[in-house]
Amino acid sequence: MRYGQHPERFFVSLLLALALGILAGLAFLPELQGWTGTLCLLVLLGSLLLAALAVWRQTALAWPCFLLLFFLLGAGRLQQAVILPADDISRFAGRTVSVAGRLTGEMKAVQDATGFRISYPLVVTGVRHGRGEWEQASGGVVLYGHTATREEAEARIGDLVQSAGELRLIHGYQNPGQIDTVLLRREEGITANVFTGKNKIVVKAEETAPLLRLAAGVRQHYSRSCRRRMQQPSLPCCLAVMTGSTRSSWNRLR
Repeated sequence: MRYGQHPERFFVSLLLALALGILAGLAFLPELQGWTGTLCLLVLLGSLLLAALAVWRQTALAWPCFLLLFFLLGAGRLQQAVILPADDISRFAGRTVSVAGRLTGEMKAVQDATGFRISYPLVVTGVRHGRGEWEQASGGVVLYGHTATREEAEARIGDLVQSAGELRLIHGYQNPGQIDTVLLRREEGITANVFTGKNKIVVKAEETAPLLRLAAGVRQHYSRSCRRRMQQPSLPCCLAVMTGSTRSSWNRLR
C-alpha cells in the first residue's frame, strides 16, 4: 500500500492487528509472564519510534510499522490485565478481610424487599486480615453490601469506602457464546469481589476526581432524561448507546 492511500483499510488493519496481539498474548501467556513492565515499555517505545520514523520518511513501511505497534499494544494490554502483581488483593481469596479503597465508578443501588443492594467498584488502598495490621495492596474489587436506606451508603467517585467481608475470586460459567467474565473484569482492573453481608459500610467523602464526577453527572442527566421520555423496548438501547449502561444498571434508581 502506497503512503497516504486507503485510510479505511489502514484503520481496519490496525484494529485487526490489535485483536491478533490480544489473541497472541492469550496463547503465549506463560512466556509473557517473564517479561517485566520496563521491558514491555521499551519494546513499545521502540516500535513507536520506528513507526514515527517511517511516517517522517513517508515510506510504504509506515503501514507494517503501525501494524507491529498495534500488535504489541494488544499483547502488552493483555499482559497488563492478566498477569497480577504479588501484592494483588486476590491473594486473600476465601478469607474474611477488611478492605479500604477509592471509588472508581458510579455506585449502584437496587431496591429489594428489605432495603437496597449496593455495589461499589473500588481500587484497593489497603487490606487487613483478622486483627492484624493494615497492609498495602493493589488491584480492584467490587464491594457488595446491603443497607436499609440508600442515603446510608451514598458515595461519589473518588470517595473512600471501607468495610469487611468475604473476598471471593471472580468466576465465569464458560457457556458457549457468553462473555468471559473473568477476563472482562481483569480488563477493568478488578480481580475479586467482597461480600460484606451485614457488616457496616463506611464512606468518607473526598473532594477528588472532579473530571470523573463531571462525566458521571452528565451521564446521569442523560439517563434520567431518557427514562422520562422513552419506554421499553427502546430505552435499554438508548441508554447503552448514550451512557454505556448495561442491563444490570438499567434498573438503577434515579
